[in-house]
Amino acid sequence: MNRNPMKISSALEIVTPESFKGPSIDIGSKKAARIEKAAGKSLRCVSGALWVTQAGDPVDHVLEAGQSFAIGANAKVVVSAFRDSRYALV
Repeated sequence: MNRNPMKISSALEIVTPESFKGPSIDIGSKKAARIEKAAGKSLRCVSGALWVTQAGDPVDHVLEAGQSFAIGANAKVVVSAFRDSRYALV
């Protein structure tokens, strides 16, 4: 069951720390990306607003610009955007 009430694209972009070409990545409104190989990193919302779901975590998280979320060990994370946004893995 999809707990996210937003209609999002069914195709997820896969993002790893190695895939970053610059300090942050753009994510369009109602788009989603799967974050992989990022244990120990933090997902930081640079601009906009993000919905973050981490496997095994019963709580989803909403990040506004300037807020961060610590990614757990071996965690599967999906990030989606409420509006055009930008995020970084730090």
